[in-house]
Amino acid sequence: MTFAKASRPLVAGLLLLVAGSAGAMNLREAVDRARVHDPTLEAARFAYAAGQESARQGTALYLPQITATGTYSHVHVNSVSTLQGRRSQPSLVGDASGFVRGFTVTLTQPIYNAAVSTGARQLKDQARLAEIQFRGARQNQVLSVAQSYFGVLMAKENLELAHEQQAAIMQQLASAQARFNVGKANITDVRDAQARAQAVAAQIIAAENALEVQRQQFKSLVGTLPADLSQASPGFKPVAPDPDDVQAWIERGRSDNLNVLGARVQISIAEADVDKNQIYNRPQLDLYMSYQDASQSGGLPLLVMPDRSRQTVIGLQLNVPLFAGGSYDSKLRQAIDQKRQADAQLQAAMLTSDVQIREQFQAVEVAVPQIEALEKAVIAAKSALDATLLGATVGERTTLDVLNAQQQYFSARQNLDAARYQYLLSRLNLAALVGALGEPDVDGVDHYLSVRQRPGRAGRSR
Repeated sequence: MTFAKASRPLVAGLLLLVAGSAGAMNLREAVDRARVHDPTLEAARFAYAAGQESARQGTALYLPQITATGTYSHVHVNSVSTLQGRRSQPSLVGDASGFVRGFTVTLTQPIYNAAVSTGARQLKDQARLAEIQFRGARQNQVLSVAQSYFGVLMAKENLELAHEQQAAIMQQLASAQARFNVGKANITDVRDAQARAQAVAAQIIAAENALEVQRQQFKSLVGTLPADLSQASPGFKPVAPDPDDVQAWIERGRSDNLNVLGARVQISIAEADVDKNQIYNRPQLDLYMSYQDASQSGGLPLLVMPDRSRQTVIGLQLNVPLFAGGSYDSKLRQAIDQKRQADAQLQAAMLTSDVQIREQFQAVEVAVPQIEALEKAVIAAKSALDATLLGATVGERTTLDVLNAQQQYFSARQNLDAARYQYLLSRLNLAALVGALGEPDVDGVDHYLSVRQRPGRAGRSR
């Protein structure tokens, strides 16, 4: 997978923020806006770019290392020689000063260095790990936006249902009060309706607060408040996972789950550490080349510095580590334990992947008959409510019966909405658990969403 498109220009980001502002926002648009706005993903993008430098550093270990050194010094010489004889007497040989200039260029090319290959492998593994972590950050962002998106929808629909229920209860309260005033109902009907009215008023306050919390959370991810979001379309028809075989998904997770892939790379990094500390005492052979140019001015004696000198050296340099105080033995034991730790973490990651995939697979699979049953439950609850309303008009049902039938109807609708959005979120979670969550999955969820007015909410008989 390449990430050439990961970096988005500022102009494109501004155009994206303007696009679609006139209409409803679907999930794909919310995810695209979050990729421009979310600082968490921006941090992950920089972490990925930094991680890719590790691969380049690994390649650099095989290439020659070239250094240049320059010097410019003032030298003062005052040399005295003692003549040996019967009577020793010091005599001045020379007193001079001058400037010495020079530069040296050296090149070292590894010929045999076992630590270079293990170090390069480890650095490239770190680059792979950075890529996996960035893919995980992108997937986590999609899931976070989807969860917030559906959270806003559920909070809005809960508030709408609460208002509808309040209107229905107030209608029953008015009817009960009118019948009580003419002596056709007892005070119990009025008190029941009043109690339900107070309860739903408190429910509305809680629903408004929950919606505001969801809206602010959505803004923190996407950068804008959700004005109008696409909702579950009327023809919502869930389908079973493809393939409809949980074991196939589990096997795929064991090979493609990003946490599992990251754990495998951690094992490779730990193995390189073990190898590196096992071969610390192997000889290292390098090609060594140097060129030195030096000159002096000011009349310094030739014994101190010639007027000009050039020196070229080409040879081989052999290093044989003998003793390092026991630190490498300690580092080897440490690396072996870290390798065992990475092995255990891989097993834990696979077990976690198995459990999570099975859970999300079941959630998607069970949602198909569950949503169908809930749709029938809404129809049945509506029929029961209509029959109860009719019974109340002829005196066969009480106000409490009507209130209970209304409560059952609104609860059935709320459960249906929750099941639909949970199904869509489970689909995204299942794709993420096998490392495959991307734009096609988001577009697939958008097929279940549409801009709509919930049918029958205006003027529905109660």
